[in-house]
Amino acid sequence: HDGQNAYEDSSSWTGSSWRMIGALTRLYERDMIEIPPIVVMIPSADGDIMPGLRRRHAEYGDMTLPFSQAHGEFVAEKLHPYVKNRFRVKDGPENVSAIGSSLGGQASLQLVLRYPETFGGVACMSPCFQVGTIASVMANVVNGGFDTNSTGENLRDLSVILSKASNLYSSKEKLRNNHKSLHSKTIYIDNGGDRDESKVPFFDVMDHFTMNDKWWNPGYFWLDTQLQPTIDAVRWALDRGGVEYWYEKFPGARHNERAWAQRIHSPLLTLYGKTRQP
Repeated sequence: HDGQNAYEDSSSWTGSSWRMIGALTRLYERDMIEIPPIVVMIPSADGDIMPGLRRRHAEYGDMTLPFSQAHGEFVAEKLHPYVKNRFRVKDGPENVSAIGSSLGGQASLQLVLRYPETFGGVACMSPCFQVGTIASVMANVVNGGFDTNSTGENLRDLSVILSKASNLYSSKEKLRNNHKSLHSKTIYIDNGGDRDESKVPFFDVMDHFTMNDKWWNPGYFWLDTQLQPTIDAVRWALDRGGVEYWYEKFPGARHNERAWAQRIHSPLLTLYGKTRQP
């Protein structure tokens, strides 16, 4: 997600990118990944649907929104089959992952929840999780698989979901073999922000040395700290359900592409590394 920000600084709206091409090249040269994956860069939409509603925010929005549902349908049912027909790729969800940052991290997790038969891995960098997505994670770990037709019911019955959470461990092995369950997925989550004595600086001059005219990059110094509670909610649900996942905290890191470039190797190793861990 946000593919225009993933590989070249000159195409990124902040003037910095994840620098994914360089990261994958270095990991392969150092024999840390078996085969470099085919990376599909999906650019986020520009402009507004209406005044005050960014198209990107709608397409990467909460689980219950029709725009985000349409986005997921396009990626899973149109784009993925196109890639399979054009390139020699391995079949099966264990070979297909989604990665994104901020709202793109939420959109990536939604693909795993909505289309578990297609996506087997997800990496969410500094994700912005909203209430419907959090509820869907809770529903999945309780029910062993998410039904996109029951979103409204799941949101209404959170108390029932939480009351069942303590009974999940007995069927963990069965859930690992169920591709609809998050127990069968590879999940990576990270974020920066404040922690203890490590604070995000208000200003970082290096954010403003860019390869295009986007030299004014505020860095969103507050945002990773602000997003911590919703990340903790998703982690709580995964922990309660006994779902294995990787989480990394980068104290003092900002919420922008330059910060994500400095740690892009961690999600790539989790999804594609020979040891499948950061």
